[in-house]
Amino acid sequence: MRRRIAVLAMALVAPALTTGVTATAASAAATEGTAAESAKSAISAKSANSAKPVKPVEALERHLVVGRGITVKDATRTYVNGKKSRIAATATGTLAFGGGKVTATDITTRTDLGDLKELEEEFGDLGDFAAPTRALTFKGRAYYSGGIFASFIPEGKKWALVEDKSILPVATTATVNPIEPGTLKAVLARASVKRPGGTYDGVRTTLYQGTITFAELYRVSPSFRAMVGQRKPTGKSAKVKISWRLWLGSDQLVRRSWSSWTASLVSTTTVETSYVTDTRFAGWGGRVRITPPPASQVATGDELTGEVPEMPIPLNPLAE
Repeated sequence: MRRRIAVLAMALVAPALTTGVTATAASAAATEGTAAESAKSAISAKSANSAKPVKPVEALERHLVVGRGITVKDATRTYVNGKKSRIAATATGTLAFGGGKVTATDITTRTDLGDLKELEEEFGDLGDFAAPTRALTFKGRAYYSGGIFASFIPEGKKWALVEDKSILPVATTATVNPIEPGTLKAVLARASVKRPGGTYDGVRTTLYQGTITFAELYRVSPSFRAMVGQRKPTGKSAKVKISWRLWLGSDQLVRRSWSSWTASLVSTTTVETSYVTDTRFAGWGGRVRITPPPASQVATGDELTGEVPEMPIPLNPLAE
C-alpha cells in the first residue's frame, strides 16, 4: 500500500461540542462573626485579586495531559480565481492529549465532490471518495475504515492499517494548527488585530488575526512540517503568506480558528487557488481516550490490495 494513501486520508480529515467550566467569585462584607473569620476572608480575597492572568500558551499546555481531550470540526473549501470550487470537505471527531501534544485522533471525513460525473470523466471512478472515511491516528500509524479504503479491506475485516513514520495525529487539516504550543505562540506574536470576537461554544471570545509565512510556520509547527513532507519551503514558497484568525475564550483557550493561503499556477494564464479551513474546538477539560481497534478486525500489509485513484485535491502546499 503506497504511503500517499495515509497522507490522503489524513489531509481530508478535519473537527463542536463543549463542556465549558466557568468560575465566578463573589464576596460580601461580614456583618457578624469572629475576627479570625473576617481576617481569613480578607486573605482569600487578596489572593484572588493578585492572581496573574493565564496566558494562551500556558492555558493550552495545562490541558495537553494524558486523559484529556476535545472535540473538533473542520470545514475546508477551495476557491479558484476567487470563485468557490466544486470540492469541499468536512471532518469531525475527537482529539486525545498527552505529554504536551495531540497523541491520537478519531476523525470522520466527508468529502463533497460537487459534480461527480464531470470529475470522473477526468479522474475515473471517485465514488468511494464521497463516502465517509473514519481514521484512528497515532504517531507512526493510522487505522482507516470506509470511504476509499472500503475496497481494500478483505471480507471479515473492518480496518486498514497503514504504518509510516510520517504519520502524525494532528488537530486540524489547516496549515495553522493552534493546538501546538509553539505554533500558538508564534502566530499570536504576529497578531495585527485584536477585538471582540463574538460567542462560540457558549463562551465570549476575543478575535486575533494576522499573517505568517510558510518559512516561519515551518520552523515552529510539527504538523506543518509533516504536511509538506519535511520539505523546507524555499524561494517563492518560503514567502507565501497564510492569513489566520483565532478566537480565544476568557479562559484563553482556542474556540475557533480560520486560515487561508493562495497558490498561483502560471501557464498560458494565471490560475489562483485558495485553500480556506474553518475549525471549531470544544469540550475543553473533558476526558478522552482513543484506542486502536481489535487486532482481529485489522487488515495489514499484503492483505490490502488495489490502487488509489488520483485525488483531485492538492494535498501538499509545496507540491509542484
